[in-house]
Amino acid sequence: MSPLPSAVASDRMLIGVAAISHSGRVRDHALIEALGWAPRDRIVVDPRNSVIILRRHNTGVSEINRRGQVFLPAGARKLLGIADNARVVLVAVTAWDTLLVYPATVVAQLLAHDASLLHAGPVVRRASGAECSTGATFPMHERGTAGEGAS
Repeated sequence: MSPLPSAVASDRMLIGVAAISHSGRVRDHALIEALGWAPRDRIVVDPRNSVIILRRHNTGVSEINRRGQVFLPAGARKLLGIADNARVVLVAVTAWDTLLVYPATVVAQLLAHDASLLHAGPVVRRASGAECSTGATFPMHERGTAGEGAS
């Protein structure tokens, strides 16, 4: 199986939220359909630090059941701290034929970090870059080289 590409356009991702059943099954009909997955398709389950990667492959030990549900093994759920009946964020990446499963806590941490940026104060833009409220300067790369055409 080939490795996942390093980036994907956001318009090629579909996002859903679902609850994990007590038996470790999860389903989002729209995402499974968008991926073109069907009952009896074999699925490889690859848990990582903050995500469970599901990819359709004939060597997969799990399969889509007749209800369109995907099984997440207990070991993968435990590794990521996903409890029974917990909500997860599902991201279907159709270009990769992949479903990403994120614990809601991971997504909440990301959103909390972004929300904390709202309290950082205004960003002052200069011709040579952008200065944030802490005084750090970041180059502008909107057009041309750093600072070129920046307002």
